[in-house]
This record gives sequence, structure tokens and C-alpha cells, in this order.
Amino acid sequence: MNLLVVKNLYVRIDQKVIIDNLSFELAPRESLSILGPNGAGKTMLLRALLNLITYSGEITWSPGVTIGYVPQKIDADRHLPLTYRDLFTAKCKSISVATKELDEISQSVGLTKEMLETPVGHLSSGQFQRGLIAFALIGRPKVLLLSGTCGDCLTA
Repeated sequence: MNLLVVKNLYVRIDQKVIIDNLSFELAPRESLSILGPNGAGKTMLLRALLNLITYSGEITWSPGVTIGYVPQKIDADRHLPLTYRDLFTAKCKSISVATKELDEISQSVGLTKEMLETPVGHLSSGQFQRGLIAFALIGRPKVLLLSGTCGDCLTA
């Protein structure tokens, strides 16, 4: 059984075709890299896979699949006093996951205790990106969608 099946996917934004008749399948433990220039629709594909934008066609995930998403960037207010420790704890509560795995996940992406206690708006871009990856890993998703400047990636 496939983990993901995409058939005849079309995405239009403001009457502009972004994705035109895309079809592919992804089996468990396969990876897919999506490469292309800026504006090619890479991030729009990930947003369609997450059901965050309107599309036509079929996107079928295997039953029970959990997805983690790492955006290329998000704007963090430098004056907001939230830390990654706060955000991680809130996510654990919202998806009913024990917080005991937070230290292991943080260590696996190279987040130190100091970084976890620093307001997110005060972290370097690399530290901030590590936090986004750790946030996506909470709950141990079966699929990880990664958005980046060199292309997007879907890893199962």
C-alpha cells in the first residue's frame, strides 16, 4: 500500500495555474525531493498536501499517517517572550503527547537548554530552524515535509 497517492493535482491562485496535472505515488520509507526555481510551486505542493490551500485532483494519504511540517521560515516577533520550551510543551498538550520526549528530540537536532529557554525571536536563524525541526518531530510523525531554499522534501 502506498503512503501517498497524488492524482491529477491542479493548484490555481488568482487565476494563475501553479501546479498543472501532477501525479505521483510515494511508498513507505521513500523520499521525494521537489526542485525548481523560485515560483515553481514547490511550497504550494506542500501546502496542498497539508490541505492548507484549495486544489483540485486527489491527494490520498494512507490511513493513520501523521505529518510533521518544517516551514522554510516564519516571522517571529522579537518582543514576544515565548521560548521553544513553551511552544514544545503547548504542542505536547494539544496532541496529548508526554513531554518526556522533548529532551531527546531537542538533543537530536542540537538544541541546547540555553536555546530552549531563549525567546524564539532572539535566536539565530540556524537555532530557530533547529527549533522548527524539533517542533515538527514532536509526536513522532510518520512523514516529514521540509520546505527550504534549495528545494522541498517529503520524507516518509
